[in-house]
Amino acid sequence: MDINDHIKYTLHSQNPLLRHEEFINYYKERGIKITPKNLEYLNKKGLLIPVIRLTRNGTLHPFQSFKEEYLTALYKKGDLIIPTKDNYEPWNRDYLFYSLYQILPLRYIQKWQELYSTGNWYDSDDEDLKEIIITRKQDRLSTIGSQSFSEKVNRYEKLLRLLLYIQNKYSPYATRNVDTIPVRGDSTGTDQEWEKFCEEFNPNVILKKSGCDETFIKSEYEGIVHEVKDLDPLINWYRFLRDFDREQKKKLKGFALLAQDYYCVLNMLRLFYKDLKGETLPEVDDDGWSRWKENLYDSLFHSEYEKIEAKRRDLHGYNSIKKIRNLDPTSFEKLVLKLFYLKGYKACLTPKSDDFGVDGYLYKDGEIIMLQCKKYQAKYKIGRPHLQQFYGTLTGLKYIYSVSKGIFVTTSDFTKPAWDYKINKPIELYNGASLVREINELLNNRV
Repeated sequence: MDINDHIKYTLHSQNPLLRHEEFINYYKERGIKITPKNLEYLNKKGLLIPVIRLTRNGTLHPFQSFKEEYLTALYKKGDLIIPTKDNYEPWNRDYLFYSLYQILPLRYIQKWQELYSTGNWYDSDDEDLKEIIITRKQDRLSTIGSQSFSEKVNRYEKLLRLLLYIQNKYSPYATRNVDTIPVRGDSTGTDQEWEKFCEEFNPNVILKKSGCDETFIKSEYEGIVHEVKDLDPLINWYRFLRDFDREQKKKLKGFALLAQDYYCVLNMLRLFYKDLKGETLPEVDDDGWSRWKENLYDSLFHSEYEKIEAKRRDLHGYNSIKKIRNLDPTSFEKLVLKLFYLKGYKACLTPKSDDFGVDGYLYKDGEIIMLQCKKYQAKYKIGRPHLQQFYGTLTGLKYIYSVSKGIFVTTSDFTKPAWDYKINKPIELYNGASLVREINELLNNRV
C-alpha cells in the first residue's frame, strides 16, 4: 500500500489507527496481555509491523491530523514512514500506529507460542529465551493446521492490507454504526463525502490492489469463523448479540468483547465478497453448529406483523394457570419468551449446556435481562434461597456481559421472605396470577 492509498483508505477511516499504547490498552480490555517491549520485539522480528510510523518531528496537530496535504508533506519530509520488514528502527520516542485488525496475527502468534514453547515471551524479560521461542518456529517451520508459521503470518499481512482498503465502505455496516461519518475521523467529514467514496469504490480494483483473490478471501473467512468459535465465550448467544450496535457491544467484557472485533472483520469480508461476486458467504452459525434458529423466532416469518400475529395465536389456549401448568418445562419457557416478545423484547432461550443456570435472555432499550422460569404446582412456592441464588447469578453475569436485571417467572407464587428479599434489587417477579394477567392483556389488545 503506497502513501496515497494509506492517506485515502487508512488515515481517513472510521476505525482509526491506534498509537501503540492505545493498541495495548485496547486489547488489555479484551483479555490480551502485551507490553510495549513485547510489541517492539515482534516489530523487530517482522511478525507484527506497525501500519505507520511518525517521528517526534512529525507530531500531528489536532486541526491538521486528517488533512491530506499535511500528511503528504510529513511523508516527503521523512517524518511519516511506512514500516516494512526491511526498515525496522528502534522505537525510541517515535509514534507507532497499529490497526485493530492486527489482533488476528497477534492472537495467532500467541496461540502458536502456547502450543510450541514452554515459556511466555510476553511475560519473560529473558531476551535469549524470547529469541529461541520466536526463531524456533521460523527455523523448523512447525505448523498450526496445514500452513507453516511464516506462511500464516504473511497471509495475515495480506489480509490486513485488504481490510484497510475496504473498511471505510463496510465497517459502518459491519459494526451497526451507520449513523456516523466513516471516511473522515474529524469534523470535516460529510455524508456526501462518504457517498462519493462508496460510488467510486470498485471491488475489483481493490482486490487487485490488495493482492488477494476470491479463493484467498473465502479461505481466510473460514479460518476466522473457526477461530472465533473457539474464542467467543458467548458463541451460543451469537445471533442474539449480533444485532447490538457498537456502543452496546462495548459493554461486553474480555474475550466476549474481543470476539466482536472478529465479527466485524467477518462482516466486512462478507459484504465485500457479495459486492465482488454476487454471492453471500455463510454466517458464523450457518453450519448447524449453533441452535439459534430454533431458539429465536425471527427466521420463520417475512414481516413483523406475521411474527406478532403468530405469537399471539400461540398464546391462545394458555389464558388460565391450569392450562399453563400442564406444559412441560421447555414449552413453558417458550411460552414465557413469546409473552415478552409481544411486550416488545428481543427474546431467546439459552442452550441447555453452559447456560449459567439461566433459561433465557431478553433485550430492550439497551438492557440485557436474565430470565428464569420455574413451572411449579401451586403448593410449591419459590422461597428466599431461590432468589438469593438467582441474584448471585445475576451479579456474575453483570460482570461477564453487562446483564442489567433479572426476571423470575413461576406458575406458583413467591413466599413473603422472597418478596421482601427482592426489594431494592434489580429483580422483577411474576407469579402465576400476574403471568395469566399479562397473557390476557396481550390477547385483548393490539400490539
